[in-house]
Amino acid sequence: MSGVHTATPTSSRVFWLEYVTYVAHGTGVAPFFWDKGEEFNRYTYQWSARGLLDALLRATSGETYTVTPP
Repeated sequence: MSGVHTATPTSSRVFWLEYVTYVAHGTGVAPFFWDKGEEFNRYTYQWSARGLLDALLRATSGETYTVTPP
C-alpha cells in the first residue's frame, strides 16, 4: 500500500487511506497500515489524527458505499 506524508491535511489523508483500503479489501487484497509512529503511538495506543481508525473500519466493514473526497 502507499500512503501520504503527515504534512498533508488530515481530511486528505483520511480519504486516501479509506479509498485505498476500500479498493484493496474489495478486490481481495489484504490491506495493512504501515506507520513509523507518526499516526499511531505504540506506547499510548492513541491515533494522532482523528478519522483514520474510523476510515479503516468503514473500508473493511464489507458494506458497499462510495468513498467521497473531502
